[in-house]
Amino acid sequence: MARLAHFTLILLLSFHFGLSQNIEAELESTPTTKVQRAKDAITLDGILDEQSWQDADVMTGFSQYFPVDSVSAMGDTEIRVTYDAENVYITAKCYSSGGDFLVQSLKRDYGFRATDNISFLLDTYNDKTNAYLFGMNPYGARREAWISNGGKNRNAFDPSWDNKWYGEARMYDDHWICELAIPFKILRFKKGSTKWRFNAYRNDTQNNEIS
Repeated sequence: MARLAHFTLILLLSFHFGLSQNIEAELESTPTTKVQRAKDAITLDGILDEQSWQDADVMTGFSQYFPVDSVSAMGDTEIRVTYDAENVYITAKCYSSGGDFLVQSLKRDYGFRATDNISFLLDTYNDKTNAYLFGMNPYGARREAWISNGGKNRNAFDPSWDNKWYGEARMYDDHWICELAIPFKILRFKKGSTKWRFNAYRNDTQNNEIS
């Protein structure tokens, strides 16, 4: 893992699947955030007291996708990302109108629409066609999938893609927090690449919205 010693990751904060005629031009115009290397050990406990999280750039300002497209989400989300030699770490602070979070199953690979949860997409090849999906709900249940062919149909979403990664969650009065540790060894990306496409989508049952 020594090759990651000076690794700098730039996340392109928005992407839609589908091939682009001019990917390089699009990369230049896409909002980005720089991911800093962790300054201390990350403990997965749903408490963001590490200095690494305090110093990380915050990705926020979610837009509602359902029931109304392109308006600001009623329950906003704050996402931070950091890394060390072994893992990419992602945390999300998911605000809502209260603490009555709905979870219908604690099983792995739970359904998206029936529970409060958030999913993260990592397009490590910047091809807008394939991506890794990692998700969590307020009780810490996890799901993962491999998305191919631009996610154009049900067959393009493969929940049977299972790998070993880690995560915990904690609930509060008006929000919940999840922390994920995703080993670099389960991801595939071009040697020397520093830019990955990134997106996240969340179901907030109390506000009846997807953002």
